Amino acid sequence: MTKPAKRLAEVDLVRALTAMGVILLHTLGYFAGVDSAGSPSYRLDQILIELMRYSRQVFILISGLVLAYSYREKAASPAVFWPKRARSVGLPYVAWTLLYLGLDWVYGMRAPGGSTSAIIGRALLTGDAYYHLYYIVVSLQFYLIFPWLLPWLRRLDGRRAIRMVIALGAAYLGLMAFMARHPFSLPIPSGGPFPRLALALQALYANSDRLLLSYLPYFLFGALAGLHLEEFRAVLERHRSGLAAVGAVTAGYLAFDWFAAVVVGGQDFNTYVTVFRPAMFLYSLAAFGLLYLGALALARSGGRLAERLRALAPHTFGIYLIHPMVLFLLERYLFVFFDHLHPLLIAPLWLAALAVSYETVSLLATTPLGPFLFGTTASRRKAEPVGRRTPAGRPSAAAVGSSATASPGAR
Repeated sequence: MTKPAKRLAEVDLVRALTAMGVILLHTLGYFAGVDSAGSPSYRLDQILIELMRYSRQVFILISGLVLAYSYREKAASPAVFWPKRARSVGLPYVAWTLLYLGLDWVYGMRAPGGSTSAIIGRALLTGDAYYHLYYIVVSLQFYLIFPWLLPWLRRLDGRRAIRMVIALGAAYLGLMAFMARHPFSLPIPSGGPFPRLALALQALYANSDRLLLSYLPYFLFGALAGLHLEEFRAVLERHRSGLAAVGAVTAGYLAFDWFAAVVVGGQDFNTYVTVFRPAMFLYSLAAFGLLYLGALALARSGGRLAERLRALAPHTFGIYLIHPMVLFLLERYLFVFFDHLHPLLIAPLWLAALAVSYETVSLLATTPLGPFLFGTTASRRKAEPVGRRTPAGRPSAAAVGSSATASPGAR
């Protein structure tokens, strides 16, 4: 039997920091919804949202990394892999779909339409029970192909992997440029000789944010990093200045583009924002690299901050699932009375949502409800110190590969 791998300390930190970024993103979304259009605080919300939109892609990258790392010296047999993911990810997804549909119905946020079974079936298929659940659908799609993808990725040596990254990255940049130019529909006629095919393609395109194809390069890049982890760390540390430059340039471009399109051009922010842009792709990769470098430095230094952040890591999947409900309740029953203090309330609401989500998940995870709500329970294995090679095997984090982030533009 393969000995289970110890946790990767820097990966724990990246996951924790990214989860905090997701909650901040959705906190900003609340204030953007209650601020007066065009006010300084409204513009502050917008630019912060735009610059925090790397979170979803970073979670995809780290999910691919940990999943591939945990299977780099053992087979991912479909007969074992799929049932395990069904228990650790699929079961909680069903549970939270029902919980969020219930929340919508209790508060009248979902207009009745169709039978209850049809509504539940559609929600499970598309992830539209709440604004963040669609990403679980994307993750499940990746799990379906992972057992066949892994042997192919293993056959790539370092040089071939680099060539594949360059070629796939260039192709993906082209796809992102196309999607940015046509954000809502394909430029094809609705009629023609195959009208049903045209309608089907338009429907798929309209739901591209929940299709694996739209995110596959992130999963693949993360998986390659996990299969060549030591080399990946070395490349990051060797090119840290280049990463910082790419991050700064792309962040500057995103800020300028937002200002030109939204502030000057008057475009509605809700239709402007999209992660499917070439600049956002490069920005997300740079953010991932910089976060990983920062996590490496923090893990090596140790200390109380690193330990507190690492404590979040086993619960990031649960925090992701529950935090929109926590935010909704805090906003509705507490922070709504203090909206006039924005932007001073950004940090208090963010930290309150993080604390309540973490405490609730860590408590429920120890009860019989834990496996149903959050998948497998968190392991107590100690994180692997940075700089040591970890024996290959399954990482201890519960549903690490399932850790997801919500759609920043879905509020």
